[in-house]
Amino acid sequence: MPAWVSRLIRYALVGGTGVIVNFAVLRAVWPALHGLPAVANATATEAAIVSNYFLNSRFTFGVRPRWSTGLRYNLVSIAGGALQVGAFTLLVHWGVYYLLANLLAIPLNTLVGFLLSLKWAFKEPTTD
Repeated sequence: MPAWVSRLIRYALVGGTGVIVNFAVLRAVWPALHGLPAVANATATEAAIVSNYFLNSRFTFGVRPRWSTGLRYNLVSIAGGALQVGAFTLLVHWGVYYLLANLLAIPLNTLVGFLLSLKWAFKEPTTD
């Protein structure tokens, strides 16, 4: 099996834990922030990013967590997260129940995050 397929599977498993973190935080902050769905979702998304970074560092990409990869991973995740927050906000605006809107928006973040993590955030420097 190609290495990227194995990594995608592990990334998806880590993503599953991120979904749990995301939903738990969203559920916790929603009563106070339901009038600001983008803020509520962004808070939940960042909590999942931090959790996923540590798990992906070791489990998916087999590297020690470092500030450099952490920064790159957070930037990658913020890009995917911005797409997720935008999709979530649009779906909520259209009347989709907020938890369902969140579930529908997460795959966009996952796809962007995996591709950019593989190609940039966790890419090992080449030595020529």
